[in-house]
Amino acid sequence: MKKILNPIKNTVSRASHSPKARKAALLLVVFILGGVLGGVITDKYIAKDGSKQSSSDALRTPRTAEDIAKRQSEQLDENYKRAKETVAKDLKEGDLTKDQSEKLLKKIDEIYNYRTKDLKDLPVADARKKLSEKRSEWRKWATDNKISSRYIIRLTI
Repeated sequence: MKKILNPIKNTVSRASHSPKARKAALLLVVFILGGVLGGVITDKYIAKDGSKQSSSDALRTPRTAEDIAKRQSEQLDENYKRAKETVAKDLKEGDLTKDQSEKLLKKIDEIYNYRTKDLKDLPVADARKKLSEKRSEWRKWATDNKISSRYIIRLTI
């Protein structure tokens, strides 16, 4: 990296005496950085045999259904923890009342249990349909209780 940056630095410092030279130096810098970036992109997306790869192929490794299910479960657990922390923080800061926080914590537990237990053994299509129906119910609950749906949205995705 120093091999690239040192000549640029030297060129810019020499060019600082003349407006035309500064413009030329800037153009040179842009040209060099564009070439470097183009090389990086080419290396990443063009296979060694010359065939092109899609960006998703280059960035992803093949995943199994089990890998995806595990990641989704981890994400749900993380979102559950974060939702409870957000409620506690907002209660402490006075953004929620005690009553609202108690209702929210119960609803967060309900949503988490629904996602992890009630939908667990259903076929994917059925689970998606039931979850979609529940999302509307949960959003209505939040509106009826004058609570922002931001507290539960991560758990309903």
